[in-house]
Amino acid sequence: MSSLASKKTSVPHKLRTAAEPRQNILYNVRLSHIEEVNPTVRLLHLAIPPRVQAPEEPNQSDEEPFTFAPGQWLDVHIPSISDAGGFSITSTPADAEALPSLQPTAESLAVEDEETGLPPVDPRGRDPYVELAVQKALSNPASAWLWKPKDEILGKELCIRVGGSFVWPPPSGIDLEKVKNVVLIAGGVDTSSPLLLNQPDDLSIHSRRVSQDDLRTALTGPNGDIKPEETVCYMCGPPAMTDEFVAALRGLMGDGSDRVFFEKWW
Repeated sequence: MSSLASKKTSVPHKLRTAAEPRQNILYNVRLSHIEEVNPTVRLLHLAIPPRVQAPEEPNQSDEEPFTFAPGQWLDVHIPSISDAGGFSITSTPADAEALPSLQPTAESLAVEDEETGLPPVDPRGRDPYVELAVQKALSNPASAWLWKPKDEILGKELCIRVGGSFVWPPPSGIDLEKVKNVVLIAGGVDTSSPLLLNQPDDLSIHSRRVSQDDLRTALTGPNGDIKPEETVCYMCGPPAMTDEFVAALRGLMGDGSDRVFFEKWW
């Protein structure tokens, strides 16, 4: 799997990711929900027209259904901005599928989900959507636009394209039946919003930076050894962190160094 070359943040997203594969379809979407999970990270829902996904009549639309693989990102085209922004997808492929309509009752329409803080759940079905985590970066034109006051941008139409090769499942040369240990390492916005929104009871959080000893612990099996043939590693974060950790992971994996996958966003 190829990685993105380390670039300065001023390099436009499409230039920085020019070597990465992209779908050949642009989809029109609507900015349907905005949530600030902390002072610097927003979650955005981009609603996909149900006709595109066509859950009940697959052949009613001439458009290809919107699909993506876990780990991919979006080119986000904003009408007033010349350069597309690039943002990580934080929703699952299932969220991009249209839900079938249920028979509503007067009491059940638009029930607020107090636990998650997400928009009301409507049993008449919901639009399929894709979610992005966007860090506040006023020097990035696309990010700055997506951080405008909510009432200025909510409901606006945008265009998106799926791209990226840093995906799950890993390349076909790896036998998933033999994989028993998947090590996921992320830095920056990739880690902040999921932990804030969905923290499992059995998750331990340590208030310190990940160390190389942590990497060894994550790779080590119950018998105290590292089995590269049963392991795959995914690394995504700032370039300096990625360079250090990929080198460490490859050293620990030995002959399995080709099972360490990574990309660099900035």
